[in-house]
Amino acid sequence: MFAIVLVALVQVFVGSVFLEGWLRARPWLFMLFWFVCAWITLTAVMLSLYDVLKVRAQSQAEVLRLRRQFLGEPATKDEKGKSDHVDS
Repeated sequence: MFAIVLVALVQVFVGSVFLEGWLRARPWLFMLFWFVCAWITLTAVMLSLYDVLKVRAQSQAEVLRLRRQFLGEPATKDEKGKSDHVDS
């Protein structure tokens, strides 16, 4: 994800500083260039949201496991079904 954000930042910098006049003279390339930049940026945002949701789910699962381990709380009905499942 770091690479995607870095590519987007480099593209913004190059497009704003070095290619500004060249891109403005060619409207279709201008739109394509900035569309690609926006697409890369949105991809980074979506990956970061996915990462946040994944970390949050793992955190909640770990809290439940620690509660069962240290406080002796019984597993809920949903957790019993998951713990009985054996992967082959």
